[in-house]
Amino acid sequence: MIRSSTQIYLLLILFLMSFPSFSYMGPGVGLTAIGCLLALVAGLWYTFFGFIWLPLKRKFFSSNNECSNEESTQVEDDKAIEEKTNNKIEH
Repeated sequence: MIRSSTQIYLLLILFLMSFPSFSYMGPGVGLTAIGCLLALVAGLWYTFFGFIWLPLKRKFFSSNNECSNEESTQVEDDKAIEEKTNNKIEH
């Protein structure tokens, strides 16, 4: 049985060796491969940003002051709406 380090070296040598293939890859296939690679990178970036960074940012960087400011603004907006509806009803 071959040791694991020897297997890794053999695989590395095999992958680094180049063999002639005598094939042609047209521009359509090349552009498709580049587009797929860019889509993969963008998908991984948006996955990281949307599912990992934003929840962590929301959890660690939010403060209670922001919540209380939002609540007070909401209360003020509700009072303004009530006043407008009461004025319309009276007139």
